[in-house]
Amino acid sequence: MTTTTNGCKTKYIIVKYVQDFVEEGITKVPIEQAAHPDTYTAKECGVSEKYFTNLSDAKAALEKMSLFNPTVNYGIMEVQDTLSVMLNTFKKWWNRFAKK
Repeated sequence: MTTTTNGCKTKYIIVKYVQDFVEEGITKVPIEQAAHPDTYTAKECGVSEKYFTNLSDAKAALEKMSLFNPTVNYGIMEVQDTLSVMLNTFKKWWNRFAKK
């Protein structure tokens, strides 16, 4: 288990086509990007968690999903916390407003 600076547990998810995030320099993603638990592959592999707080559990689920469907480049990403998402949204809004 990893803990962030604000004392919360780090959350991990499995995403499809992880190379797209890596190429863009994205290190954290919204939880909605998860390829589980609602995808066909996740259901077939028994991956029912919405997110993982233990990296080794995430790696085990990733291995199951990758073996079941090797045509999709699955990978593990850290979840961007809701506060960061809200702050980034506000900053974007503020920057557009300030330019007017």
